[in-house]
Amino acid sequence: MGISDFFKVNQFKNTIQELRNSNAKLTEQNKHLQKEADIKLSVQQMKPVELEKIIEDKSNKIEPSIVKSSATLRIYS
Repeated sequence: MGISDFFKVNQFKNTIQELRNSNAKLTEQNKHLQKEADIKLSVQQMKPVELEKIIEDKSNKIEPSIVKSSATLRIYS
């Protein structure tokens, strides 16, 4: 084993360490992005429920006014 082999082995060790560091960094980024995607997905899934609630609230507001209007019409009739 010559000196050039020693430098190549050392270079390979450095490359392996750099790749491990890069892998760890990408893994952390992936976890962060996965959490972000999960949050966005849950928000999108919540929207239909929220819309149903808004529609129900609006319907409840409209129905009493319709009843009040029809009662007023009966009084004038």
